[in-house]
Amino acid sequence: MKGRYLLGIILIVVGAGFLMDQFGMVSFGELVSTYWPSILILAGLLGLLDRNSSSFGNIIVIAIGVIFQLNRLDMLDGDVFRYIFPVILIFVGLNLLITKGGRREYHEYHSDSEYTESSKASEKGNWAETSEDFMDRTVLMSGLDTINSSQNFKGARLTAIMGGIEIDLSGAKMAGDHCEIEATAIAGGIDITVPRTWKVEMRGTPILGGYSNRTGVVDDPLAPVLIVKGAAIMGGVEIKW
Repeated sequence: MKGRYLLGIILIVVGAGFLMDQFGMVSFGELVSTYWPSILILAGLLGLLDRNSSSFGNIIVIAIGVIFQLNRLDMLDGDVFRYIFPVILIFVGLNLLITKGGRREYHEYHSDSEYTESSKASEKGNWAETSEDFMDRTVLMSGLDTINSSQNFKGARLTAIMGGIEIDLSGAKMAGDHCEIEATAIAGGIDITVPRTWKVEMRGTPILGGYSNRTGVVDDPLAPVLIVKGAAIMGGVEIKW
């Protein structure tokens, strides 16, 4: 509904602008050419007000909108795209530092006695195996293939930068009625295989990339729900059976 209302507002403003242009009240074409990036900024700000939306993805949208707007106002010189990638990397780094996760999140879900060598991933062919209840993985210009068979799965945070992550959760069971995976792919890809008994809700933000839900319909009203958030920036995130 948020997207529907935003589109409606944009259409009304654009229509009113072109109408005023016909009456000679404003040069609407020039205004659009100069201030169109403000639409990205507005969309990101509205997204931040939506609890179901990805905060990280919306912040990236705002940042890209600000860069384009500064360029249109001649406050940034040269190719605007050369500014975008470094800014995205900075925000990804900040997200890794300040977001609750990693070892702190691991201790939230596990006692110190559980964090032993037996709980670490063991190699089986080209795939690693683990039974972690919460996964925190970041790859940079590399790949990671993992089978997670946790019977008390509580979510994950996955970041792929110019690399790939593939997670197989087909043998896992969810801890409660829902959990979240934050999946961020930057010039890379993340593929997640889930059980056919899980419902999947995609709430990620695609930016020159794609978020794809290739699972089917689950008729069970009591089925556990997997919520996937994050951003796909010049990359892709795919959930499948």
